[in-house]
Amino acid sequence: MIRLEWLFLMQLAMGVLMIVFLQKLMQMKKQVEKITQEVMNYISYVTEEVTEEPLTETKVGEGLSREKQRDKNPSQKEKEEAQNRLIQAVLGEYFP
Repeated sequence: MIRLEWLFLMQLAMGVLMIVFLQKLMQMKKQVEKITQEVMNYISYVTEEVTEEPLTETKVGEGLSREKQRDKNPSQKEKEEAQNRLIQAVLGEYFP
């Protein structure tokens, strides 16, 4: 009888551990989904900005090449650097 009680106690402990690990797994899954969603939003924002950029360049500077227009507009480089810092900060927060 004593051995059956120990067996039941061990099964109970394993059940509790399984529940704890299942909760941890669900938390990790939610965190990965959140990160994936943030990255997808950022990628869609960047690709949207890139597709809009040639349209504005053709309207604004028809005779200017893309390189000359970038030289005239240094804020574009600053904007890209800010976006890169943002990406690095977000990734650094999740992956230290």
